[in-house]
Amino acid sequence: ARFARIYPVQILALCLGVYMVVRVAGFDWFFANAERNSIALLTQLTLTQSWVQIDSPFNYNFVAWSISDEAFFYAVFPALAVALFALVKRARLWSLGVLAAALLGIGVYLATAIHDPWFFYTFPPIRLIDFAIGACCGIAFVSLGNAARFRVGVATVLEIAAVAGIAIAIALAPSVPNLLGYAF
Repeated sequence: ARFARIYPVQILALCLGVYMVVRVAGFDWFFANAERNSIALLTQLTLTQSWVQIDSPFNYNFVAWSISDEAFFYAVFPALAVALFALVKRARLWSLGVLAAALLGIGVYLATAIHDPWFFYTFPPIRLIDFAIGACCGIAFVSLGNAARFRVGVATVLEIAAVAGIAIAIALAPSVPNLLGYAF
């Protein structure tokens, strides 16, 4: 259902982008570098544009990278969900927290080791780290069920800790390297 809502808008945005480029540059722009433009068009049509970095007017709809990433996430989600639920059954719920922390550590390491903003901003396997951390949190929430009902005092302390964490993150944001901002 999500594909049926999003894909037609993707194609419409692509058509509008092509129209604007043709209006400004004429039809000759496509043939000036037909191979590059053909690959870019194909990646836009197949929602794989975030897997390759191609400088082409077809990629002027840059924000569509997120749709490309979402398509990848939807494709791998069944396997990811099965693996995470199996982890919860075999281990303990806290293992999801350990996994989420490990994934965050991997992301931070990669962001400091590789200096390519495009790679961290759009590349689906890197963005899968964020998605997997969110899936860990979601599975932990679902797994807790009624056990997640805390007394008012405990819930208040958790809320205060969450707000304090956000305040600390905002305060530290200016000192965080840009690539970490791209990555997370």
